Amino acid sequence: MMVKSRFDAIITHREWIEDGLKRELADIKLSLEEERKRLASWNQLGRDSLKTLQEKQEKGTTISEVLLYYSFLNGLSTEIKKQEVKIERTRVQFDQKLDELVEASREKKIVMKIKEKELERIRLQVLKKEQKFVDEMGISKYNRERVR
Repeated sequence: MMVKSRFDAIITHREWIEDGLKRELADIKLSLEEERKRLASWNQLGRDSLKTLQEKQEKGTTISEVLLYYSFLNGLSTEIKKQEVKIERTRVQFDQKLDELVEASREKKIVMKIKEKELERIRLQVLKKEQKFVDEMGISKYNRERVR
């Protein structure tokens, strides 16, 4: 038989909070991975475009085409810097949520330890009552046998 503890509701609530934080952390992690992939693809696009520009310059190209490439690469560089800032913000958010999750887990474990101590105290009380009952039965039996 499972003993119901007054801490069960608190533990259930703490688990609910912890699960919510785990879901939020997973969402942030997914977002961070997507942002990093986007940055990697933009960096690759920049490298490819620069290589293409160098090849065109070697073969000979118009100044307007070169300016167009430079304009594109400059805009891409600006977007890459913005993406790096976005990734850093998302990483900070991830770290904060991870800290919240660790704290929530710690709080749940504390309540679980308190519950375990309470259950142990109850178990010892029950054992003490059982021992007292057994002792009383023994004394009663001894007294009955002595009377005979």
